[in-house]
Amino acid sequence: MNSIGLEYTSFKGRPSEGIRFVVKKNKDSLFQMILDELNTWSLNLEIRLRVLTQLYNYILCCEDGIASQMKTIFRVLLKYIDDDSKEVQKVLLKIAYAVAFFVSIDVVFPYFLDNIFVTGGGEGILKQSLRSRLLILNELVRGSNKEKLAPHIRSLISILASLELDASESNNIVEQLLRLVELVIDSAKEQCKEFRSTLFSAILNIEASSGSSHQSIIENNLGKLKDCCGLKTSQELYLLELPGQLSSLAEESKAWNKSSMRRFAFKILVLNAKDAIEDYWQLVVTILENCTQQTKDFELKCDIIMFLETIIDQYYGIPKFEDYTEQILVKVLIPCCVWKAGKYHSNVRRTSINCIRKLINKDLIAQGTLYNHYQSLMPVVKSCLEDEWAADLRHSSCELMKTLIGFLSGKLTGTFY
Repeated sequence: MNSIGLEYTSFKGRPSEGIRFVVKKNKDSLFQMILDELNTWSLNLEIRLRVLTQLYNYILCCEDGIASQMKTIFRVLLKYIDDDSKEVQKVLLKIAYAVAFFVSIDVVFPYFLDNIFVTGGGEGILKQSLRSRLLILNELVRGSNKEKLAPHIRSLISILASLELDASESNNIVEQLLRLVELVIDSAKEQCKEFRSTLFSAILNIEASSGSSHQSIIENNLGKLKDCCGLKTSQELYLLELPGQLSSLAEESKAWNKSSMRRFAFKILVLNAKDAIEDYWQLVVTILENCTQQTKDFELKCDIIMFLETIIDQYYGIPKFEDYTEQILVKVLIPCCVWKAGKYHSNVRRTSINCIRKLINKDLIAQGTLYNHYQSLMPVVKSCLEDEWAADLRHSSCELMKTLIGFLSGKLTGTFY
């Protein structure tokens, strides 16, 4: 998570005091000359590097005298930040760092956050990609005085909390977001206690959108957060956040669809909760039910049903789980076994059938409870047995029937169905 190989805190090689004095006296005319060159229609790589380096050296000479030109400098940054040349990007990030270093952060941050980052287009500034704005923002944070940054921590955290990520986010965006999280935590230090839930949620959302990538960096950020909050382990952090996060997810899950990345946050949260989940099974079941309604996308239903199978496999020994298996059977599994057109939906039905069989085999549902719902269960099992287009589904249904006959023996009299 280092800054692109640059380390320029001390500004080594800075122009001498005499040169700085001359530049300051002529700063307006010199700045206009730089702008005129940048506005030339065709700038090859060599000229772009030279002119942007001149701008960087100009800032080193003028120091806080650039405050009145800050908005124009940001326009230059936004215009060239997506340049194909890595060398050009390095110079631009050095410029962003220098702006935050020399100009009061109370001037720089409100302007950048209100006019560029949040709205993406204030005062005629071009709209930029999230990656571009994050690159600049991270260098502004790095270059700022950490003591004076404290009043702006809330604004930075609100950005992290408001971002809506999806699976299409590139690795570059995820990397920059994780870097921003790390910079905010390092800058906030004890302030993290106040914003613990928001920061945890931001990290959780980033992890949900990145899959298994960047896991070591995510764990490092969680470790830093728990240290700043005075906690001993990351597991303790998960335990503290579990009830609030699950409550929020339960409400959100009503509107989830196949594009909702928050379902991955739900899965991460449950898998990391371990034994602590026993007090929150009702919230988990509510989310499972919300995501498996008949109107939901099959991609979402399939993902959630497969996760339910994982829960049964991993958490069947956790106390109180079996108290909710009847609700899972009636509200989730039986409805998901109902026929619906499409070969992909057969995967949902097959996984649901397997889950019912596992509930029986793992002694997670009582014989009397299953018998009470026998009349609702058998029609959907029969429908699965008769599906001529899904051999795997029929096989799983046969296995379930064999299990049911053995499990309900003594309860059933007369015709089985």
